[in-house]
Amino acid sequence: MEKIEVKPFVIKEEDEIIKEMVDNFNHCPKAVALAKKLRLDNKRIIDEIAYLSEYADNVNYCANCPGIENCAKDNPTFVTEIKIKDGQIIRTYVPCETQLKRYKIQNAFLCSDFPFEVFDQTLRTIDKTDKRNIVIQRYRDFIKNMNNNWIYISGPSKSGKTFFTATLCVDAASRGKGLISFVNCKQRFEDIGTEFFRDKEEFERDLLDIASSKILVLDGLGEEIKTSIARNEILLRILKIRDKNNLFTIITSKTPLANLKSLYATNKTSEKEANQIAKIIAKRCGSDINLGDLIIYR
Repeated sequence: MEKIEVKPFVIKEEDEIIKEMVDNFNHCPKAVALAKKLRLDNKRIIDEIAYLSEYADNVNYCANCPGIENCAKDNPTFVTEIKIKDGQIIRTYVPCETQLKRYKIQNAFLCSDFPFEVFDQTLRTIDKTDKRNIVIQRYRDFIKNMNNNWIYISGPSKSGKTFFTATLCVDAASRGKGLISFVNCKQRFEDIGTEFFRDKEEFERDLLDIASSKILVLDGLGEEIKTSIARNEILLRILKIRDKNNLFTIITSKTPLANLKSLYATNKTSEKEANQIAKIIAKRCGSDINLGDLIIYR
């Protein structure tokens, strides 16, 4: 058996520890500025150096923020705040600026059926192609209040439709553009559909909340189970409400726009509703934008 080498503990003298804290404080301009704002003299600074050094550590770490999910501080996504109350130094922990921005963005979503890491994305971080630039320009036209034309994005699985459109929604949320619903059609239509039989009031409430959102993304349209409830009571009603109220809508699908009618006309009795679905989407979107076969998200 190999011998385990045990390194001796290094016990620092109290004065040495204080000196390190003071150096840490002195090399942090924001910590020095805070001490001046609180009118702390040199003696008080030494007395409170543990708090001030911790404040400096927070400032230095957050200057190179690794992102919310990668924050490795003792109190992740919180920062030290120091105030004076009744002559006493009070230390508290408050959410950091990045976390506050995340709260603002998350609170803008009624539902967000996309990977959590998308909340850290921006328009600058996503991959650009000619087709994606067309979508981005139409999205920017909406942001600038130029029009509320819908967008239909087609393309194969793993071509980045969900990630891309979710990033647009995160950008809209950061701009305070109103309530957003990002709906995974397969899962969300099934969830709402069960309410149709169990609790009609809850069904109506949830349906109208989604249908009246300022921005709606119907992600993966056509991948839901095509029951009469999903087609007639959920999808068609949502489309009619949004068309009537001129609400901005993005649709992603593996199915080209030209094939939507045949996709939803599962039998003769469904042809009327399938035709209505296809007509509303074609009227509002004009044509589909195919992202192509670029497989970059797995």
